[in-house]
Amino acid sequence: MVLLCIICSDKFLGAAKLTSLLKSLEPRVLMVEEAGQVLEAHILSSLVPSIQSMILIGDPLQLRPTLANYGG
Repeated sequence: MVLLCIICSDKFLGAAKLTSLLKSLEPRVLMVEEAGQVLEAHILSSLVPSIQSMILIGDPLQLRPTLANYGG
């Protein structure tokens, strides 16, 4: 069991693909760095049942999430 799992904002898409790894690590705390740049849906996708606390670090006035629209 891992007490703390730290994910930086640019790694969230990869973290969503590795949910099974996060589940096997059983972290109790999820720390999100540059949380102001991450969409809420990406954070929710990284929550696993073992998470008891979440720490969001970031300045919401500094950088906003980057959205890419590939639809026509």
